[in-house]
Amino acid sequence: MLIYLNKYLFFYWKKFIILILIILATLLLQIQPASAHRPHDVIHQLEMSPQFEQDRTLYIIVRSNLFKSTDAGKTWNRIIEGLAYRFNVGSLSIHQNQKNVLYLSTLGDGVYKSEDAGNSWTQINQGLDTSFVNTLAISPQSPDLVLLGADKLAGKKQGLYRTSNGGKNWSKVFNNVAEITAIAFNPQQNNQGVIGDAQGNLYLSNDEGITWEKIYSFTKNQGKVMAIAFPPNASEKNTFFVGTYTGGLYQATNQGKTFTEINQGLEDKSILDIVFSPNYQKDATVYTTTWTDGLYNSKDRGKTWTKHNQGLTRDSMSDEQGLPHFKDLRFFNQVMYLGGFNGLFLSTNQGHSWKEIDTLLRETVTALDISPNYKNDSTLAVSTYVRNIFISRDKGKTWEPANRGLELPFYTGIKIDQNEDPRRYFDIAFSENYANDKTIFASTLWTRIVKSINQGNYWKINSLPQAVRGTNIVPSPNSDKDHTVFATNQFGIVFKSVDNGQTYSKISEPGKVAGNYGPSLVISPNYENDKTLFITVLGNPHKSVDGGITWENTFKEKALQSRNSFQLVISPNYRFDQTVLAGTEQGVYITQDGGTSWKLIENQPFSNYFIEGVDISPNYKNDRTFIISTRGKGLYKTLDGGKTFIQIGDPSIPLAKMNNIPSAGRPIQFSPNYAEDNTIFGFGSSQNIIYQSTDGGNTWEMNKFPIPKEGYSLEASFRIFIHKNRFSLMKIALSLISAILGYFILSYFGLEKKLPLSRLQVKAIGASLIFFISLLLFFA
Repeated sequence: MLIYLNKYLFFYWKKFIILILIILATLLLQIQPASAHRPHDVIHQLEMSPQFEQDRTLYIIVRSNLFKSTDAGKTWNRIIEGLAYRFNVGSLSIHQNQKNVLYLSTLGDGVYKSEDAGNSWTQINQGLDTSFVNTLAISPQSPDLVLLGADKLAGKKQGLYRTSNGGKNWSKVFNNVAEITAIAFNPQQNNQGVIGDAQGNLYLSNDEGITWEKIYSFTKNQGKVMAIAFPPNASEKNTFFVGTYTGGLYQATNQGKTFTEINQGLEDKSILDIVFSPNYQKDATVYTTTWTDGLYNSKDRGKTWTKHNQGLTRDSMSDEQGLPHFKDLRFFNQVMYLGGFNGLFLSTNQGHSWKEIDTLLRETVTALDISPNYKNDSTLAVSTYVRNIFISRDKGKTWEPANRGLELPFYTGIKIDQNEDPRRYFDIAFSENYANDKTIFASTLWTRIVKSINQGNYWKINSLPQAVRGTNIVPSPNSDKDHTVFATNQFGIVFKSVDNGQTYSKISEPGKVAGNYGPSLVISPNYENDKTLFITVLGNPHKSVDGGITWENTFKEKALQSRNSFQLVISPNYRFDQTVLAGTEQGVYITQDGGTSWKLIENQPFSNYFIEGVDISPNYKNDRTFIISTRGKGLYKTLDGGKTFIQIGDPSIPLAKMNNIPSAGRPIQFSPNYAEDNTIFGFGSSQNIIYQSTDGGNTWEMNKFPIPKEGYSLEASFRIFIHKNRFSLMKIALSLISAILGYFILSYFGLEKKLPLSRLQVKAIGASLIFFISLLLFFA
């Protein structure tokens, strides 16, 4: 019997160990990031090259950034050369016979034109009496004939404008009370066009848009005109389709004398786009996109409709913000693209199924910083839009993800099925004492500031006292002595840490900052003695001389009261020259008396332009150098403290924060060792790229950092497993300790003399009973 019992015990323990190993392996394999949707890359407009089969070119407007793809949407480049706009982009139009000709409207800066397929742009506002223009259309017969509608923000200046010479000058051809919301030319009638407005009125022109006649008015229940489209069929030259905001689709015949509702099968009657099949004359197929449902198609010229939205995703945030879930449709043969609130969707089977494709990468750079000890350690750090931090230890040549301790479960506890990834980075900063303390800081969404004390190899998550957004991190230049770190944010609060970023307390509230960018905060290099900081709030630089407790507005210019895109940079020789630069939406301002007075740097090529970035040489005392990055005009450099400037670099390289992407970073920075290495770094690409110049900004090279694979490594999975199950594992460990103690204690009771068991069997059975009883008590 003892032999059988020993075999049973051996078999039992073997199975028990195998079971534990299987459970652990299963848990480790299951610990993968949730497929949570990243922050939305809302596609405002989508356009396709008329020669897409050959050039594979697409354009999108995403968060007021113009992107271009020449590989059918696999990768995207941000187009900025010549686009010196300060306000949001309105709409884009490409000529259907001349692919190089494009027009772009803006809500505050007028109109831009490109004649090189969108790579560079020229502003063409001659004759416009408003800069708020939105709806735009090019005649299919001529790239020089363009109509555009003034936006509703223009007030009394709303109306329709026309050019017949490619934008050399514009003339107002139609005054309208309501905003013009749709414009279309008839490809079968050289002189005919139709416009619609926000009150549901339709107007027809038969003289290339010079004069207009009202032909129809939709009711309030049908809503404003959202889309107008003419069939590519000569036999239907007097026919066009109209989409409305709430009334669905209508077919107009006899040049708009007769309107017929064509909504059979449409469950969603809020129309955003109407597109005809290239083979419409043969297949009679029409497509429409709707606010909520996505794509419908009709194979009988619009009489009946069928929904095709398999794979299309929606989000409640779209409804909260009053934005459509889906918008523009463009296609070539079987391939279709659909833009919407959740991004860009692709179908390769004429819309029967869809998948989302990347436009705004999670690896879009939001902040860059350079080690103060760069001369010796060659180290840089980058934070990205979502999820990742990267470190380079060889001057930017190669990069490695630095995310240990930042895995999603460490942010969310045991919950990993979040709808939105909270690891949205705003800023990254090295400690000024990095050579000794090896400390790096980074800020994420809302309360968290993460910190590494081992060169980014592992991170600890700390929290601010209250939830904020757009956090900017500024360590003290004397952090080795005062252990001070400042943190500011869009909510206008200044936090201070005196224990090197372990804990923070609120010290002041100088004012809020609008938009997606964090406020700019700079600290005097002589902070130990002067306690001086400058911050941008309420559209003006404010100054503190008591370590951030109280603030004074140092800028009295009323013209800049409403501006929020200030970027401050302080002279490394501030103690003696009292110099601070402010890059604004209206040019660069400079103070040389510590903020007592500011003056605009005038009579320069960038005067009154939107300043995207500014930085000052660490050797400013000797070289008098600073660099300015302008929106659409490229880089300018001074070698005499701002008296004269020269243009440098490539104007197509964007050294700027991505438009409308949350960021508190500085997009252009000098190497701390600039006097010797002549090196400058910057960011701003729509790809995973850091720019580097080793000749003072004259030429630039691109260094790519990797896009990490989805999922966690085995080592990370094990750490997450321990983190998620730490309390249960502690209970199991205590049970095991109890069993082990019991195993040794039982040998002193002599139970083997009273039971038909050996001493070893008594200890084994007893320890097992103690283990399982302990488990029952702990987990009951």
